[in-house]
Amino acid sequence: MASNDLTDLITAAIANSGDEALVESKSKEIAQKITSRESTLLGLVENLGPQLTSTTVLDRVKAVDILARVFSTLPKDFLTEKELEFIVEFLCNRLKDQHLVIPKAILCCYPIVQCQNLPRGAGAQLLHQIFQEANVQSHVHKIRRTVFEIIEFLIRHRIEELKELSSDFVVNFLQAMDGEKDPRNLLLLFQMMPHVISTFDLGPFLEDFFEILSCYFPIDFSPTVSLGGTVITREVLASALHTCLSHTNKFSPFLIPLAMEKLDSSLIDSKLDSLRLLELCCEKCYQPGNLQPFLAQMWHSLRREIFMGGNESVEKQCITLIQSVFKVVSRDDGVLNTCIELIFTECKHHLCEPELRLIHPTSRILIGMCNASEKSCRAVAPLILQVLHDQLTRTSVQGEKKRIMEIAELILSTCRQYPEVALVELVDKWDEMLGAWFSFITNDDSEFANLSLKILLRVLENEADFPQKDRFLLQEHLLALLKCNSLSDGALATTIKIAETLVAKHGDEFSENCVNKLLSSMSQQGECLDDGNEMGSPCAKVLAECAPHNATVLEKVVSSLLTQISSSSFSREGEIPQSLKCLNRVVEKVNEFSPNFEQVASLNSILVVRLAVFDKIFQLVLEIAKTMRAGGGGIDMLNQQTEMNGMEVETTTKDLDIFNICVRIVRNLVRSSGEVVQQDLVDRFWKQNVLEADWESFLDGFPFQLVEAILGGLRPKIEIYRKAEFAEYLLQKSVQPTPHNGHPYQRLLSVFVNKLEPEADFESLLKRVETVIFENLVKISSSIRFPESSSSCGESPMEVDDTDGEIADGKLTEDESSRSCCATSLLTWITKGLAMRGIQDLSTWLGRLINLLNSNIVGTVAADGFGILLCDDEVSLNPKSHCKFRFLYKQRLFQTSVPRLVTGYRGSKSNMAKANFIKALSCQLKHIPSSILGMEMESVFPLLVASLKLDTSAPLVSSTLKAFTEMLQNSDEETDKKLIEYCYDIVPQLVKLAGFPGNMEVRCMALQCLLKCAKCPSHVVLPLRAKVIDDLGQCVDDHKRLVRKEARTARNAWILLGAAGGS
Repeated sequence: MASNDLTDLITAAIANSGDEALVESKSKEIAQKITSRESTLLGLVENLGPQLTSTTVLDRVKAVDILARVFSTLPKDFLTEKELEFIVEFLCNRLKDQHLVIPKAILCCYPIVQCQNLPRGAGAQLLHQIFQEANVQSHVHKIRRTVFEIIEFLIRHRIEELKELSSDFVVNFLQAMDGEKDPRNLLLLFQMMPHVISTFDLGPFLEDFFEILSCYFPIDFSPTVSLGGTVITREVLASALHTCLSHTNKFSPFLIPLAMEKLDSSLIDSKLDSLRLLELCCEKCYQPGNLQPFLAQMWHSLRREIFMGGNESVEKQCITLIQSVFKVVSRDDGVLNTCIELIFTECKHHLCEPELRLIHPTSRILIGMCNASEKSCRAVAPLILQVLHDQLTRTSVQGEKKRIMEIAELILSTCRQYPEVALVELVDKWDEMLGAWFSFITNDDSEFANLSLKILLRVLENEADFPQKDRFLLQEHLLALLKCNSLSDGALATTIKIAETLVAKHGDEFSENCVNKLLSSMSQQGECLDDGNEMGSPCAKVLAECAPHNATVLEKVVSSLLTQISSSSFSREGEIPQSLKCLNRVVEKVNEFSPNFEQVASLNSILVVRLAVFDKIFQLVLEIAKTMRAGGGGIDMLNQQTEMNGMEVETTTKDLDIFNICVRIVRNLVRSSGEVVQQDLVDRFWKQNVLEADWESFLDGFPFQLVEAILGGLRPKIEIYRKAEFAEYLLQKSVQPTPHNGHPYQRLLSVFVNKLEPEADFESLLKRVETVIFENLVKISSSIRFPESSSSCGESPMEVDDTDGEIADGKLTEDESSRSCCATSLLTWITKGLAMRGIQDLSTWLGRLINLLNSNIVGTVAADGFGILLCDDEVSLNPKSHCKFRFLYKQRLFQTSVPRLVTGYRGSKSNMAKANFIKALSCQLKHIPSSILGMEMESVFPLLVASLKLDTSAPLVSSTLKAFTEMLQNSDEETDKKLIEYCYDIVPQLVKLAGFPGNMEVRCMALQCLLKCAKCPSHVVLPLRAKVIDDLGQCVDDHKRLVRKEARTARNAWILLGAAGGS
């Protein structure tokens, strides 16, 4: 029965040989029967016998085709070794058959050579027979590719069998690929070629092998699609060819002349391919002997492209090739010297030219030579520096001197990549050069001074090149420059880097020679800060930046600063001591070493333990607070200046400025301290002050900024005495109406919530916070209710009714209204702390805040809270203060809030509530990446359009316009569709905002958006054209130049709408 089924399948396949799909289907059924042992391979051959032995060629073709399809479907381990021996012998005979049968026999060969039980030598036997009987290039693409796939499989899995064919394989392989044009096949050939080159001795066929490859160089074709559907680009094919040509240095006698010939081409791609190929050869396999015969020819071609080519990418690739060549020739001193002499002779001429026309390309060549290797740098750098020095002393033209010094600085920078290169040993006139560079420090031209300082900074990086006597001279020059107080910003930045280098490498020397003089100069330059600068004195800036680089210098500088601070007068009308600002920067600089924890701990120990900076600044803060209370300011006046959302409220007295600086110093000291030091600070300055029963009165009379600075930067594991009572104190203060609405108390409480451990304490505190917030909000919102039983992690004391519409606010007294606003603000800060912590129940807390947007009393406060949620707090709720920080928490907040804000906006009945929802959205936009914003385009865009129609504050309008600008600049198809859809709503509002009073940024962004709108399809925007042009006429006369510029650009675009050549 099975035999009859097999016969029927074979008969159907042969009878319908013109139907590819049917033949393939029947062949798979045959293979399935053989695999399941219902039939046998012998039975298949017996049934195909009449066709295989037929005198009619087409019958034999059909029979072999069925065999090929069946073989390709059988599992790779199905056929036995004996069966495969029979099949291999059969296929070798079929390959001798008529030319129409051979392609089908080749298709049979590929699945057979892949069989796991194939006898040794059988694969090579089949391949040899294919080479003998089939002219590969005379066949269609499918057959050629099959032959190449057979070769590729044998190379990767049966290479030892091919080695036995020796030179016969090489000759036949060359003949098989000679003339191949299909890029899909070429890519396959190029991928197997390196294996052939490295495995077989090419011998007399080396040049033939190269000639066959070289005919494809450089690659030039249009991309096509491979059999697998992937695109084969020119770059992919060129890269594969380059890998073949660069696989052996035996090709060098043929390859280098070919590359130089192609470099003379007018095609940029041809030039770049030639240069990249030579670079790859140098990196992979070339030796000095391969390059030596062609150095003159290569330089002749390269110099032409660099000096006269005019193409930046080609010039850059030429420089890269020169660097690669020097890496190779550096292995042989003789070849290296020949190469240097060849190139430097001409480069020296260009450096000595009076006009210096080619000095920049020449300098790039010389820098590439120095970059190549340490040996090359040792040989080339002294020659260049000597020529540059001679030119510097000869020329009197300022511009030429600057260019020469710029090149010298680049050469020195390159030399510093090799620490062992000591120029003092290599350059004959090194002392003269140093003297010349020193002489330019005092030049009236600030650029000269800065260049000379940069050069000396590079020299200083190698101690051998800068002996002690020269370091002393440099220190004297630096002191003189800093004393005159006339350094440009660039020169001052370089001076600071030099000082940092001196301190890091020669700290004791710098401490002895410079620190006292800098401190004295700082005092003489004045104790004030002009125009709000951080530090007006250059000496103060240098001391602040360099001190943390050495413990000795740090201790000496800080000790002196503390002495100056203690002797300063802190009258209310007095000036802020420069020394205090300097100390603040020193402490900040220590914190900037945060990745190096050991260094931070060491430096912090010097500041806090040995020098007692914390103690002294702490006492200074208390003295200032006492002075202000005596002057009638009271402690509230200090607390009103608390930093809010990373921004300081404007102060009214110098005492407050000093107070804020001191608080920042305390905060930074606490942050950078280890656990042991932090625990000691808390015990000494917190525990001893809250032991008394009346500790709340003590806190009420104590500057709260200082409390937050100490407690806000503590690590989570630090024990705080009476922490639970203090948290309750913060909670009550957070809802107590104050001039600053409790922000500092709320922020510190959110820090506690963020850091609190263990979980039980966290849940207890969070439950208490919820209860207090509810008690102060229950009267204004009927949608917030208190369930009978609740828990902080399960059901919440404050549940949100998602009912749309406006909250029915109750009648409240002024105090109740203020406490409600404070409770809303507290809800914002707690939500922020929980979001940073990564709490699972974040959506519930966020939903409460969103629900309050409907309130007429606290809606505005809740909307402003969304800005607080996403902005970076610089005071205490941040990772620098050791708060728990969940990665991408801002994006999580945004994506959680957007759907609810959109739903709430649509369900709101009053304009005030709608404005709150839009404001809540707009406040978040500037903190969200454009990629995340694009994901919410469908829901955000309509609200942004509505936001433009609101008559509201500049910050809200600005954030909305920034979001529009960002989306329009990175627009995609979806954004363009939305822009067209809302064009008639957007354009009139943008025109109105183009005249927004009092805010230039808003006007500029509105005009930029109008310019983008002008690029909409003409039929959409033409009806608006006349009105826009008329209204923008007034913007062209704006009193701000930037606005006038944007207005002209936008108006011109709208004028050209519909015109020939316009949009």
